[in-house]
Amino acid sequence: MRLSDPRAQAVLAIACAVIPLLFVLWLRAAIVGLPLVLFFAGIAIATTFAGQIAGIFVLAVSVAAAVIAMRSPPLNFTLGLSLNGLVFIGGYAASALVVYLLAARQAALASREARQTQQVLVLSDALSRWLGRNARVAASLMRTMEDVDPGLLADVARERMLMTARVERLMRGQMTLEGGDLSSVMTDLCEEIIRAERRPDLHGEIAIAPMELDHEDFVRLCLVLADLLFLALREDPSSEEPLRISLTLEGSEAVLGLTWLRAGAPSWTADAHGVMTQRVAGRVARSLGGGLHWSARSPGRASSALRFPVHKGRGPAGGGAG
Repeated sequence: MRLSDPRAQAVLAIACAVIPLLFVLWLRAAIVGLPLVLFFAGIAIATTFAGQIAGIFVLAVSVAAAVIAMRSPPLNFTLGLSLNGLVFIGGYAASALVVYLLAARQAALASREARQTQQVLVLSDALSRWLGRNARVAASLMRTMEDVDPGLLADVARERMLMTARVERLMRGQMTLEGGDLSSVMTDLCEEIIRAERRPDLHGEIAIAPMELDHEDFVRLCLVLADLLFLALREDPSSEEPLRISLTLEGSEAVLGLTWLRAGAPSWTADAHGVMTQRVAGRVARSLGGGLHWSARSPGRASSALRFPVHKGRGPAGGGAG
């Protein structure tokens, strides 16, 4: 595991350079290759545990030590900087470089695996909490609402659970990959939810401003989008205008907006789903430090939005549209 403290990394790099160097100086009368071989271990250790810069530092020190060894007695009377000595130095430098490259590649693979493992854990935790909240809110709705056909309540809960199952399956398949693209994931979420609603007449637009999100916020944003889009579709949007989804930066806030054309007043079923969305997606929004906003629930153009502050670490980066 790579050291996280820069001071510890520096100390390790210096130790990996100094300890073999001491053997080179103390044993310079011995076979020259014997003490220099210790640098191979130093290069590998420094690269693995202190980073590539530390590995390059130890590599440079080892090559300098090889040159010094060639110019110091008794080797300056045998190899020195003759053709044989230069061949030895070149061979050693090439060997040390190979050790560094192998160690750097192994460290990069280990770091990538660690990131992917962490992403899987973050995704699993967020999805588990989201699914649990949906289940609890559905159960609460069925307990607290009176004078309502139990069959209608059961249909609402079933529709909600089916939606969450589809979202979970899609996100687990896409968001544990290295460098997942927000535009692609959002587009696939929309296509999956709309396909499940059997509304081939609907079409939409997604516009994403360039921004950077850490993986945890990336997951939360997609969960809120799934909730908002599912609720919009329960309100039977008109196909005369496209559904529009946008993610923009407005000052110190990021805004995820969804707009559609509401054909008529929301039904009781849509209102029930609205209650669930406010409780579930609202909780996720608060974990982002923001909140949800809706337009008036009347026929015509409708909108919903998630607003959350742009913290340090979010900034310009690759974006896209779908």
